[in-house]
Amino acid sequence: LYSTGFYKAKAGYVKQTSTILCDQYQGEVPLGMSELTALPGVGRKTANVMRGQLANLPAVIVDTHFKRVVRRLGLTDEHDSEKIERAIQCLIPEDKQFNFSMAANRHGRVLCTARNPQCPECPVARQCPSRS
Repeated sequence: LYSTGFYKAKAGYVKQTSTILCDQYQGEVPLGMSELTALPGVGRKTANVMRGQLANLPAVIVDTHFKRVVRRLGLTDEHDSEKIERAIQCLIPEDKQFNFSMAANRHGRVLCTARNPQCPECPVARQCPSRS
């Protein structure tokens, strides 16, 4: 937790969430979006990661890298994370959403970086309206 920053708050969230999971959910992790986001420190991004990873449920995971990639590709012009999530849900089949999210995130971290995108190495550069 230390390396991710805000380690004191996050450690507190882990303790609180552990208690809630034991007391209210018999040690099981709920998979509903409203139940997950009600847990301390869990937002939509974390909830979607859990839903996709733990239960193979449809999940669009919007973070800064994902936002950059889908906006550069012209898949949405939204800025708000929830609006981006909804827009991509309409474009990508449910059974592909989690894998698409993970691939777009990695693409944003490795090639489609914020300051120096590696367009010559990009496999979708020909289709990208933002290529440099």
